[in-house]
Amino acid sequence: MNRRTFLIAGGGTAVALGGGTAVASATRADVLANSELTRGKGEAETVEKTITRESVEYLESTTQVREDGHTESFSRWARRESATIGAREVILVVENRLNNSIEGLGQEYGL
Repeated sequence: MNRRTFLIAGGGTAVALGGGTAVASATRADVLANSELTRGKGEAETVEKTITRESVEYLESTTQVREDGHTESFSRWARRESATIGAREVILVVENRLNNSIEGLGQEYGL
């Protein structure tokens, strides 16, 4: 790495750290945190979905999944797939329970 690249990288890191500290200081809650997590009191929701896309193939011999020519472990694929399915369901549940459409929620993730 040449000196100019090093200085640019170092300066960017310093700015990012300083900016992150400033944002954290400006947005932190000045309340005592409870040592225990608070569980929601709403009814639990269950989601079941069978993946039927032709582009998905389970490779039993290696416990991997091939999708659109890309292969990854089943556990990694399942976590990613479950996160998307769960997020869609959460948005629907929140909208139904609030009796209000929540525009923009999840749009950055294509939901």
